[in-house]
Amino acid sequence: MPIASRLLARSDEAWLFQTAVKLRLVETHLALMSPHDIVQVDHLMMAVKLHKTEIDAIFLAHEGPVTRPQPILVTCEVKGKRDDILEDQIISQTEAASKIINIGHKYIIPIAMKAVGLSEIYVVEFEKVHISSAATLTSLIVSSEATYKLIPTVPGIGK
Repeated sequence: MPIASRLLARSDEAWLFQTAVKLRLVETHLALMSPHDIVQVDHLMMAVKLHKTEIDAIFLAHEGPVTRPQPILVTCEVKGKRDDILEDQIISQTEAASKIINIGHKYIIPIAMKAVGLSEIYVVEFEKVHISSAATLTSLIVSSEATYKLIPTVPGIGK
């Protein structure tokens, strides 16, 4: 983390996500923990409003052989230490993301991250959802999860 960023640290969700982006936490999690053969991940946008739903961040992952990877949209919900990860919220985000049609994806991987302790971030990945079934999705199934301890500590995370 750049020194200037560390000096301006806050304890809100925006800082948590900025830290996760700078440290490539989503990319690391999908590379090491995901059951999918993810070969590339790119952060696309933050604070995306779609159909009355706000998605904290959207990534584009590619799964499969490097010679012919398939695009998968990854939605990311970010929660501070005092907030809970809400299944209904993530389901709504998945449904909204299924209406994005211009990137050629057939699946969405919903993920969430939450500050759980001082410089500790919990990341949970749910099973991928086909865009045709997103509108009828009623529950999520965890496919991977991990807690990451940031060393050296990052000010504001989990405060």
